[in-house]
Amino acid sequence: MKLCKPRASVFSTTCLFFVTIFVLFVNAQESVDCSAQQCVVIMLNRLPSFTQKLVGEVQQTLAATSSAEFSCAPAGPFFTKRFQDSGVTGSQVDAFIKKAAGKYGVNPNVICTIIKIESNFNPEAVSKTGAVGLMQIMPSTAASECGLNREDLFNIQKNVDCGSRYYAKLLKLCKNDLVLAAAAYNAGPGKVCLVKTPSVPNIPETRNYAKNFRRELYSRLA
Repeated sequence: MKLCKPRASVFSTTCLFFVTIFVLFVNAQESVDCSAQQCVVIMLNRLPSFTQKLVGEVQQTLAATSSAEFSCAPAGPFFTKRFQDSGVTGSQVDAFIKKAAGKYGVNPNVICTIIKIESNFNPEAVSKTGAVGLMQIMPSTAASECGLNREDLFNIQKNVDCGSRYYAKLLKLCKNDLVLAAAAYNAGPGKVCLVKTPSVPNIPETRNYAKNFRRELYSRLA
């Protein structure tokens, strides 16, 4: 029941998006004498400011979703042992996520989604490129953004705090676009948000990452 309003809001905003596309196309035809193809180009040139506003409204709707009953860490003997080996419980992991979410102004479901995609809740995960822990943070990023060393990243609370802090920074750089910020978390802001036209870059890994992020986040909010 608590998601009825957000769902309705997202639906109405999506409808508004398509209506606006139609209006922009009609206005393009009325303002200049253009062929259908030319009018589409004109319409697309007028679209960015609206889509940016639309994205912001949808993201705010998602961010407004209640986290009062938030639960992230998966249950079951496999994950229970995985957390116990790191000296914590699943409920403590949830508490770390909620604390970081409140501290940096990020929806806890977003942090949970990143953890799921990055490490599948493995506190000891180390990637081929050297990213460490639950949120797969590079030691260089941990040092520059959070003042942590590599060993600190195996501490679940410190890892979640640093990853959430970094994502919150990317979210600001990406003008509060959750998906673009996630893409920047994967590929770096220089390839996503700090470009003339911010977008998910044509990098297979990053495009797949953004797709998985969107699907996982929406499934958590469904």
